[in-house]
Amino acid sequence: MRGGERRLPKREFVSALERGGIDLILSDYTLPGFDGSSALEIAREKVPDVPFIFVSGTLGEEAAIDGLRDGATDYVLKHRLSRLAPAARRALGEADERRKRRQAEEALHGEQQFLKALLESLEAGIVACNSEGMLTFFNRATREFHGLPEGPIPSHDWAKYYSLYHPNGRTPIEPEAIPLFRALLGEHVRNAEVMVVPRHGPARTVLASGQPILDLHGRKVGAVVAMHDITERKQLEVQFRQAQKMEAVGQLAGGVAHDFNNLLNIVMGYCELALAQLAAEDPMRSRVEQILKAAERAASLTRQLLAFSRKQIVEPRIVNLNSLLGACPSNPHFGARRTGVVVVSIPHG
Repeated sequence: MRGGERRLPKREFVSALERGGIDLILSDYTLPGFDGSSALEIAREKVPDVPFIFVSGTLGEEAAIDGLRDGATDYVLKHRLSRLAPAARRALGEADERRKRRQAEEALHGEQQFLKALLESLEAGIVACNSEGMLTFFNRATREFHGLPEGPIPSHDWAKYYSLYHPNGRTPIEPEAIPLFRALLGEHVRNAEVMVVPRHGPARTVLASGQPILDLHGRKVGAVVAMHDITERKQLEVQFRQAQKMEAVGQLAGGVAHDFNNLLNIVMGYCELALAQLAAEDPMRSRVEQILKAAERAASLTRQLLAFSRKQIVEPRIVNLNSLLGACPSNPHFGARRTGVVVVSIPHG
């Protein structure tokens, strides 16, 4: 015990163990009020990491073996006390090694828990396999869009849960082209586009990047792949391309409408000249009027096409034409003022 050696009956022995600060326990096999086996049992329960050495003159070989099996560190016979100091040093050294090993294991466990929590929080899928291709780790995101259980999965059972296709969604990926297999063979895979089709759930398009896992000696012990779900991005790209097509159609329609409108102005102009020269009772007059009406309807259509190409909103409004004409008194074309109200379409952009 730290602070010196003390001989204790059972109650004081238990109290001393509960107070702590003990480095080593030396116990006779025969004790006041109880025996060494009972002391060993109490010590294993209260301070399991403290070395326990029997020091006795009556301890037989069978009892010594039983004590070691029950958790004693060593035993020393009183007629061979020269062994006590080496046995104590060895016991303390082994206890220190166990303590350091336990601390290292606890630190490693803490790092593993931190890494697991970090990987579980990612929206990107992470999957790893061992050297035989068995899936040994996959995080939450992978389980969700692959539909995988939590336990390890042999490589020949992958197809039970999902299928992999090329980006076109129709051609299955060959086994040697699967990103995880490529990484397992030693390749550093970067942004390989793959379509994942789970047995239960919608298809997802992912970008997969991975590489082999190497040990301290450079030997491949597995592979890991990260998968970023780009399904929504692909859908947005399709929508964007469609919008570009519509914009191109609008520009084409605007160009055609503009040129066609120029031709209609000529048709309408000649119709008006013809009407000015035809008498009211002339049978050709009604035919020319029909041509003019058709040209005017076509001109209205071209205006709508022009508004579409310019992404303008066409809103019919009732306006006072006199106020529009009066706003331009210097324009010689607006010299004559007439009263009246007309309905026109004014583009707003």
